[in-house]
Amino acid sequence: MITIRVRGHVRAANYVGAMGRRAGNLRPIFMIIQQDFRRIQRDQFASQGRRGGGGRWKDISDKWRNYKMSQGFDPRILHMTHALVDSLTKPRARGAYFRIRGDSMAMGTTIPYAAILDPERPIIGVRYTDEVQWADWMGVYIAKGYVPGTGLA
Repeated sequence: MITIRVRGHVRAANYVGAMGRRAGNLRPIFMIIQQDFRRIQRDQFASQGRRGGGGRWKDISDKWRNYKMSQGFDPRILHMTHALVDSLTKPRARGAYFRIRGDSMAMGTTIPYAAILDPERPIIGVRYTDEVQWADWMGVYIAKGYVPGTGLA
């Protein structure tokens, strides 16, 4: 917990006190970041990996694509049953993971095979610029209590 004491002007004390309360409860901004993460993941899967900056995912073999189609599965890369893509793009999907603990959060998937996927098909599409944006949003939220353009007002 963060404690800030200010003596003097009441307005300044109230402002700094509100900042301390927001810094102690990051849940509202974490919920916005979670929404953005899921948007990024939708883009990552829709672009077949291009969104993350590593280029398009390695193609699957024709044999595997034909098998998937013959069994009625989605032939796109990493879309066979939609379990993986859903777990990363839909907050209530089986395998979706999002936890807030104090001043930290974690998000991703609990789908077991996600950890052993081909490294030529990175599933997380978050870029450094996304992380910088999220850090900026957190700073504005703590300082002002809102973040323009995010719906958090």
